[in-house]
Amino acid sequence: ATQFQVRCPFDFSDKRAEEQSSGSVRGLERITRHPGLWSFGFIGMGQSFLSSTVPLRIWWMGPAAVAWLGGSHTDSRFRRGLGGTLPPEYECQTSNIPFLAMLSGKQGSDCWESLWKETKPLNAAASLVLSTLWILRKVR
Repeated sequence: ATQFQVRCPFDFSDKRAEEQSSGSVRGLERITRHPGLWSFGFIGMGQSFLSSTVPLRIWWMGPAAVAWLGGSHTDSRFRRGLGGTLPPEYECQTSNIPFLAMLSGKQGSDCWESLWKETKPLNAAASLVLSTLWILRKVR
């Protein structure tokens, strides 16, 4: 019997999949090792596409540059054992750049299917609706 359970809307991983596949990359880690940084980076990139002047477009690309540089810096520190760890088996399955590990085949041929199974449709729909409303509001 399926039981309805309310969880945190910011928990983007499926707990059932976590229980079944311990030790493998899942959830947002499939996309990037630094989802918090890249979330703001993509918000900045999206805003830069909506900006009307070149200086504002460059300004709004700043968070993406910070995500790239900050993620690379964090990875280099973790490789040296400063502030955290980056195990080689985890590093070879993931990437700093979003979707790079998936596109390069580091996670296997079924990584897109696995990502789809781990995705919460309600969260995805809510984010698409909100971002569409944001864009429509800015374009007018």
